Amino acid sequence: MENQKTSHLYNIYLLIFFVVLTLPLLSLPPFFHPPDFAKTSVMRGLFPFILCIFIYQIIFKKNLSRLKEIGNSILNKKSGVFLIFWAFVSYLSIFALSTLFSLDVKTSLWDSPMRGGGFVIYLFLVLFSFLVLFTLKPKDWQKIWDYSSAVGAVVSVIAILQKFNLFSKYLAGYADRPVSTMGGPIFLSLYLVLLFFLTVSFFIKEKQKFKKSFYCICLILFFTAISVAATRAAFLGLGIGFLFFVFFFPSKSKKISLAKIILILLMVIGVLGFFWLKTQPKAVQVISGNRIIGNVFSRIWGSAEDLSPQKIFASRLSGWTVGFRGLRDRPILGYGPENFSIVYDKHYDPAIPGINVSDPSQGITTWWDRAHNFALEIALTEGIPALLIYLSIFTLAFWQLRKIKKNSPDFSVISHGIQAT
Repeated sequence: MENQKTSHLYNIYLLIFFVVLTLPLLSLPPFFHPPDFAKTSVMRGLFPFILCIFIYQIIFKKNLSRLKEIGNSILNKKSGVFLIFWAFVSYLSIFALSTLFSLDVKTSLWDSPMRGGGFVIYLFLVLFSFLVLFTLKPKDWQKIWDYSSAVGAVVSVIAILQKFNLFSKYLAGYADRPVSTMGGPIFLSLYLVLLFFLTVSFFIKEKQKFKKSFYCICLILFFTAISVAATRAAFLGLGIGFLFFVFFFPSKSKKISLAKIILILLMVIGVLGFFWLKTQPKAVQVISGNRIIGNVFSRIWGSAEDLSPQKIFASRLSGWTVGFRGLRDRPILGYGPENFSIVYDKHYDPAIPGINVSDPSQGITTWWDRAHNFALEIALTEGIPALLIYLSIFTLAFWQLRKIKKNSPDFSVISHGIQAT
């Protein structure tokens, strides 16, 4: 009877985990709009429920084996997760302090509904992640990732339908850059990039034809949706991640060597093709006007045509200049999370080159509430120590994954996929 009750509790955990993983699909104006606000609202509603179950298990000592196992790893200095976990706790502590001493505590706590950020939701997300870590059985992790891939595939299908104005009776069309259910093309692209390389890893490791086909379909949909969303940051991340994935793949098989040779040849052809296109303005015009790839090509070509920093970061350098001017004022705890606009208002200078450039048709204005640069954003809003700890988390994780690749061949491909991500 006791085991049955414990099993029921675990099934409730699983159900809530899957509901949270479905949230990327939640976008139904006007009831669930803005999308970020709707998704975080559901998250805030579910979290206390699952937290109560977790506390009940601790108080009445119900099935704590997984918690003890992870707890021992966290407290063991020789464990691979020891430094990563405590670096993350340190970062969260500084995040809390910067919120407490924020110049606008209300904004730091809750942010705006359009963003769905702030310390409260960030804390909920972190604690929820810890609950997943402490409660989910190792055998169920693959189910979680497969479900995430399936949700990402549905999100991708919606984006593709929007792009080509299919089922327009039910879905709003986006001739330029679709947003799917994510609220914006950038959010859509980066969400799918986070799913991409792990799905590649699962595809490589999987032996069953059905699941291999499932991963292949997901990857095709992810790539297509990322392409039509035409986000340059996603292209850059996907490109660098792909180069790392291929050239540092933990295998010396003939297939991998052949893949490296093919990739090098494609890069050479791409460079030669770029210089050829620079001499063919009519060809550029024809490709740019293509309904399927025109928008993607235009955005990439617009950045690649002139590789000078002034051209690539034309809409960013002026804002970053303002941000750097504010960095010396509050270097320890920053201005408070979500408070970049305070820095921008204080140090705005119309004499800075490019700061008055705006394009209302593209949604680009001269007023910023974000730094559009994660390092500068964290340094300004949470302080330089927070940035250093934040970077150390990724450095430590990358190093530990490298050790896993070396010492545990069975997990090498998955670890490599996480590194690429």
